[in-house]
Amino acid sequence: MKLGKHMTAKAVGIAPREVYTIHASNDAIVGTVEWYPRWRQYVFDPEPGGVFSHDCLAELSAFCAARTKESAKCSSCQHKPHRGLCTARSGGTAYGCMCSRQEEP
Repeated sequence: MKLGKHMTAKAVGIAPREVYTIHASNDAIVGTVEWYPRWRQYVFDPEPGGVFSHDCLAELSAFCAARTKESAKCSSCQHKPHRGLCTARSGGTAYGCMCSRQEEP
């Protein structure tokens, strides 16, 4: 997936959420984007000595924000989860989608 003019993101695995390697235009790995559970969001972890321009940082920030927003959606219906209203995630005790509480006709 292209990130601006000079970078690409490649999905490399799930741990427990998707992990991405970020590559420069010469295909060198410049860092990773992965879930940071303490902050409940995706973060960019650069390789040592990495230097980034403001436009690259803006692209990385947008990518992390989009991945975080995407991971907050209900896995069964893709609606945004609501605290305490669902049975679809976490055994119905923490997060999930309101639509999972609707009764089938």
